[in-house]
Amino acid sequence: MKVILKEDVASLGNEGDIVEVADGYARNYLLPKCLVVEANKSNLKQLEQKRKILERKEAERKALAEKEAKKLEDKTVSVLAKVGTGGKLYGSVTSKDVAEAINEQLKVEVERKTVHLEDSIKSLGNFKAAVKLHPEVEVIVNIEVKASEVVEEKVEKKKEKAEKEEEAEKVEEKEEKEDEKKESKEDTEEEIAEEDE
Repeated sequence: MKVILKEDVASLGNEGDIVEVADGYARNYLLPKCLVVEANKSNLKQLEQKRKILERKEAERKALAEKEAKKLEDKTVSVLAKVGTGGKLYGSVTSKDVAEAINEQLKVEVERKTVHLEDSIKSLGNFKAAVKLHPEVEVIVNIEVKASEVVEEKVEKKKEKAEKEEEAEKVEEKEEKEDEKKESKEDTEEEIAEEDE
């Protein structure tokens, strides 16, 4: 059955496309969900009129995406991440983190699903991400992953706490050794006193 898509359907195409689908798929899924209309003469005529409007809208969306791409081109965004002692990240920097950084720092609305990272980011440093603003418009954004200051303070506090605990253990061990020496000295003195009697 030939149908006209009323909106973008991931597995079939974009709004306004004419596609061939199985009859059952059209009747049982696409038509009840109002995702398509049957491709008859009257609907095709409406489509032609609508197509002009759609083309104009698509041109506007592309122009807007190109404008946004110019704002992002050759820009760098900083992403703060929690870092362990060896410079390794707790977890990784995700496309969601990058999208939030772009929205906040560059004032360009970007969705998480439009940000594509080559590999997951699991260390500090500079990386690149592709941002697809439109099917025909893609821009590369530089990402600088920095250590979060709060986590560094926590790490320092943990180190200090560990050092204090270590010192306390050493003092405790020293006291135990002194107690053992006193006890052994007392035992020795008692043995000598018994031998004298």
